[in-house]
Amino acid sequence: MKYSLGRKAYMSSSLTKRSFQVMGFGSHTILLSVFLIFSSFYLDFIIALDTITKSQPIKDPETISSSDNVFKLGFFSPGNSTNRYVGVWYLSESNVIWVANREQPLKDSSGIVTISQDGNLVVMDGKKQVVWSSNVSNLASNSSTKLLDTGNLVLLDDSKGNTLWESFQHPTDSYVPKMKLSTNEITGKKVQMTSWKSPSDPSTGNFSYSIERLSAPETFIWNKTKPYFRTGPWNGRVYLGMPKMKPRYLHGTSFGRDENGTVYSTFSLQDEINNFAIFYLDSQGNFVEKNWQNRKEAATSTFSATGCNIYGFCGSFGTCNAQSSPLCSCLKGFKPNNTEEWSKQNWKSGCVRSVPLECERMKNGDKKRSMTVIIVLAIAVGMMIAVTCSYFLWSWTFKHSAEISDPRSENQILRCIHIGLLCVQELASKRPSMTIVVSMLNTEIVNLPPPGQVAFVQRRNLLSSENCQEEQGVNSANNVTLSEIQGR
Repeated sequence: MKYSLGRKAYMSSSLTKRSFQVMGFGSHTILLSVFLIFSSFYLDFIIALDTITKSQPIKDPETISSSDNVFKLGFFSPGNSTNRYVGVWYLSESNVIWVANREQPLKDSSGIVTISQDGNLVVMDGKKQVVWSSNVSNLASNSSTKLLDTGNLVLLDDSKGNTLWESFQHPTDSYVPKMKLSTNEITGKKVQMTSWKSPSDPSTGNFSYSIERLSAPETFIWNKTKPYFRTGPWNGRVYLGMPKMKPRYLHGTSFGRDENGTVYSTFSLQDEINNFAIFYLDSQGNFVEKNWQNRKEAATSTFSATGCNIYGFCGSFGTCNAQSSPLCSCLKGFKPNNTEEWSKQNWKSGCVRSVPLECERMKNGDKKRSMTVIIVLAIAVGMMIAVTCSYFLWSWTFKHSAEISDPRSENQILRCIHIGLLCVQELASKRPSMTIVVSMLNTEIVNLPPPGQVAFVQRRNLLSSENCQEEQGVNSANNVTLSEIQGR
């Protein structure tokens, strides 16, 4: 029986082969056709692996992966929560680097991630209600979403290939290689990290991490709206407030400024193929670094702002010394504002002056007499200072006239003028602090930001414009209202 079946099969195969040969097809043609069909199927599978389209959404618990299968986009439940969120993670759900619907979780496993009719990436619940959207206006209808090998989730215009939206521009609590944290000095727009509320709740927490003081950029950790920790200015090698930073972190760290006035920070790794790192801001305001080697977790380190590291730990007019006990003390001429609180090592109330200022003592004395004394003393001191400065300036100029004319001093003089221009900017936010000025003068900060037009030049131009208008008899822009411009 077995032989009979085998013979029938053999005869059938022979007849089929002979029939194809008669029709003009060889065995190679058959194999090629099968290969093409399989390749087409496999190509569709690969496209679906890292891409979401209108016709290829994902449903809970489905995922898409980056082409190297390192990052995944899918549904997860953090910690002890039963809520469902859509996020991107590295290797496993315990390493989530971005969350879409962090403020509006799904209550069950009926969620869908797809491209909406207007071209946006959306997360919908089982009732087809949108709980999160990329929220880009004026999109082309033919768009798709792709998960890149960097972990960046991008919304693409399929016709032009342009990036319309990306998760790296809307981070949650994590900072990964190739991502840019930034602040625009013109608009104030920030790309910053924000902590989770708790390990089981990825909604926005109390802490955030951003770039500040853009003339000599540094990073701040904020507790709601109050500074919690700052690194000090970046001088091209280290943060001046963190001289013991790990070299591993420093190797790929860089700051830059683009043509639109955006100051940004990014980092990369020396061996990106075998190594990976995630920096994230946890719910307690700690800055955590996790490292992997060959896709195996290698080390985790946590930086906690404690004691003197906490911004304003000793309150106003207080000074902090980690080597002394107690940590906090008042500046010379000041005393604790609340002695009872200080005895309990609660220094938030800070310090006050031991002896009131003259203007405060005037409230209980002869104001007229005191004012006269102050004016006379001010004039006398001013004259002494003027005479002294004139003498020393003349003496120094006489002795160093050759050095002044030395071309080698030109760069130093121009650097001082540059720093001086930065110090007289119209907006206080654009003026460097004294700490930064000292660093600039000591050339710890090599690259100085370009100064804008200084305040008195702007006002001189404004006054010139006003004078021209007055000469022409223009007192009102619309002949209805009249405005009077006065100096402030």
